Amino acid sequence: MPDPDAVAIVGMGCRFPGSPSPEVFWEKLCCGADLVGSPAAGRNSSDRNPGTSRAELRDMEVAGNYLPDVDLFEPAFFGMTPREASAVDPQHRILLEVAWESLEHAAIDAQTLRGQPVGVFVGLSTNDYGLLADKVSDPVGPYMALGNAKSLAANRISYALDLRGPSMTIDAACASSLVAVHQACRSLKLGESDLCLAGGVNLILSPTASASFGRARMLSPQRRCRSFDRSADGYVRAEGCGMVVLRRLADAVRDGDPVWAVILGAATNHVGAAPAITVPVAQAQAEVMSTALANARVNPGEVGYVEAHGTGTPSGDPVELAALAQVLRSAPSTGARCAVGSVKSNLGHLEAAAGMAGLIKAVHVVRTGLVPPSLHFERFADDVPDVTDRLFVPTELLPWGHPGPRRVAGVSAFGFGGTNCHVVVASVAGTGATRPAASSGPCLLALSARTEQSLAALAQRHAAYLKAHPDEALGDICHTMAAGRAAFGHRMAVRAPSAEAMAEAIVSDTPSNSAACVRRSSGDRPRVGLLVGSLTGVRAPDWLASVPAAAAAGQRLGASATTDAEVVAFRTLYQLIAAWRAWGVRPDLVAGAGTGNLLAMVAADALTAHDGLALTMLRARGVETDRRGATGRLRTPATPLFVSGYAGSCEGRSRDEADWAELWHPRRADGDADALAWLRARGASVVLQLGDTTPAGGTGPQLPTAAGAAEGSGLLDALALLFTTGVPIELGAVPAMAGNRLPSLPTYPFHRQPFWLADRPDDRAAAPATGARRTDLASAAGLLRPLGTEGTNWELVIDTRRLPYVADHRVHDAVVVPGVTLLEAVSAAARDRLGTAGLRFHDVEYRRVLILDDGSARVRLRLSAQTDGSLAFQIRSAGEATAGPAAEVVNVEGRVARADELARPEA
Repeated sequence: MPDPDAVAIVGMGCRFPGSPSPEVFWEKLCCGADLVGSPAAGRNSSDRNPGTSRAELRDMEVAGNYLPDVDLFEPAFFGMTPREASAVDPQHRILLEVAWESLEHAAIDAQTLRGQPVGVFVGLSTNDYGLLADKVSDPVGPYMALGNAKSLAANRISYALDLRGPSMTIDAACASSLVAVHQACRSLKLGESDLCLAGGVNLILSPTASASFGRARMLSPQRRCRSFDRSADGYVRAEGCGMVVLRRLADAVRDGDPVWAVILGAATNHVGAAPAITVPVAQAQAEVMSTALANARVNPGEVGYVEAHGTGTPSGDPVELAALAQVLRSAPSTGARCAVGSVKSNLGHLEAAAGMAGLIKAVHVVRTGLVPPSLHFERFADDVPDVTDRLFVPTELLPWGHPGPRRVAGVSAFGFGGTNCHVVVASVAGTGATRPAASSGPCLLALSARTEQSLAALAQRHAAYLKAHPDEALGDICHTMAAGRAAFGHRMAVRAPSAEAMAEAIVSDTPSNSAACVRRSSGDRPRVGLLVGSLTGVRAPDWLASVPAAAAAGQRLGASATTDAEVVAFRTLYQLIAAWRAWGVRPDLVAGAGTGNLLAMVAADALTAHDGLALTMLRARGVETDRRGATGRLRTPATPLFVSGYAGSCEGRSRDEADWAELWHPRRADGDADALAWLRARGASVVLQLGDTTPAGGTGPQLPTAAGAAEGSGLLDALALLFTTGVPIELGAVPAMAGNRLPSLPTYPFHRQPFWLADRPDDRAAAPATGARRTDLASAAGLLRPLGTEGTNWELVIDTRRLPYVADHRVHDAVVVPGVTLLEAVSAAARDRLGTAGLRFHDVEYRRVLILDDGSARVRLRLSAQTDGSLAFQIRSAGEATAGPAAEVVNVEGRVARADELARPEA
């Protein structure tokens, strides 16, 4: 077992050319793929490089390794407006996405980290987007400075995810991202962070740096990094982003996190007064490696692989090999040589992100015991000192050949300004729970997304994954998606007995005897009704005994020797209510029918649990209760309550008006129908049903009902109903959803659109139906800010500085915000939810004018999904100052829908 003080790598994410995930990246490395190519179509166009000359555009044709679609982004997912997104450096935007994907790779729900001491450490060196912005005659207003501040690259992740640990961007040139990892490990060991995101990014968006590096003869005329080879003549620049999720090993083991590898130690230093600032020094490199190994408590002879910096420069490679050989020779030989490779031979040089590419590769090496080939190598240069006694460069895929109980590797990154960094990683085994055999019973896969398009894409990704991995434990897949993913408004749940059946149910979207697929979109938290039926025919489900909250509820009631069916049923249902509450199902309304009326009163807090049990025992024995004594036990319900014979204060009646004759001898004939009618009338969206109910009769639409005591497929169907209705249920805590958390499941498919300096997303959103474009940049849509990630709540600060035209709209010398300005904001938010450009407004009612007393006003917009596919909207602002700080007034409300979904109202 490794040192429990070591740092565990529990998740990884990357966006490398041709490698959108760590798994694909590793496959390409094992195959010896050469990923260096030409810029993607359009990267060197004048549209994407405003103000750039033809000569400069030709400079951008230099071969490298480029990412596609770097202009695409989903700003609302991260609480960003379209106008702001166009001004934000694409490096920041990619970091946001890869950070989210890394947490999903670790099976960690990002929403559970809000407000927690989570650190963010990012390596970033360039700001090409800012250079492009300088050439734009009309840049994107107030967001440009913040959008291109390198310091905000890490801060933006902390802000978007509400992370409260250290947050910093580190610029140590080509050592930046590995130094970020080093600092993250220190933060964990000091206790200032409980989890850290560490990574780096590099994009080549301007020809300036490439032209300068070319004139300095740093770039390879052969357009390849021939690391350590005698023909090495420079490097080729590359783009990419990588990130790792780090935790203290002891914490990761305790929580059952998937551990990919462990970081045993790290170190960083500087070369000092070298002959020139860019000249590497072998002694300094040897010292940083030795210090890292000492911090890791690792003998140099244990190291079986080194992921070297290896840029392929004739001045840098020999120095690094000499330093490495010096360190390895400081320990007695084990007879096995250490393999040394460089991912730059595959990818090119990712500069600030280079250390992350090397680290992710090294993690796979120690995890799998395979060493990929290093490309373009034939033999060492003649001026390289003889290191073949301790080192060799693998030119084909090899098995790990170094002796020892664990696989240990080193990763190096050296900045051209003299900063050196080295990290020691090792394999780890036996840290997680033993994976159980795949369940033979049905499983429930819960998926969700912010938009319909993303949900459809996510479903297709999972269908493909299930077909490609039929032997993967289906219960583990479903548990990971339930416990390790954030829940959004557009939801889908699939119940099936096998991976094959589940994939088919996703694709066909039709139920069968063994599988069912449910889809719903809910932008609002539903009102949950609890219906407690009669205490007859009640049986405790097998899973109840394994729920800690249910056991605690039974202990609160105390021991009981009675075997009376009604009393036993009371105890069972009371424990079931506690279990569902622990899973997040907290009723907004409670109704009781038949002999379940007393338990319903307990659930609504009109009776204590002990009083409810005592009265149930008296009733079961046929003992008539004393009206005065029983009434004294009643209290005001905490939840709206309906039972026959007692309405309670929430219905405008006194507790003294309880009809104890009716409570003691409840009528069964119409009690269930009355209870359901009451729940329906008070806006219940879904009902959790416990006890014996026969909801026959009654009028009105039937309410979706989840059987709270079901087992097997019935329980999964109840969970699916509650989840897809929008109930914030913790599916991962349900025994039927138990399993191990798996890495490498499909990650979130962002619904990206182009955002670039020359684009005007706010103008597009506000464009009239005629296709004419606004000529002014001032737009309410551009100031709209999402609150959360559900797409239901937005905030807008309207002021005359950012919307100058509003100052001209006056009524009796008061500045009044035009109604069309408010509807402009509604349009932008509705397009984000509905994914369409054509909208139609209905039933718009201006309730109160919005006056800018001091030149500005803050308003809130809320969108609520309706059953006909439209969105109800409401804009509220602060009320009169004398009404108190919490008072709000409605300024405008109505409905908005896709233009093709609602018929035009008749004249």
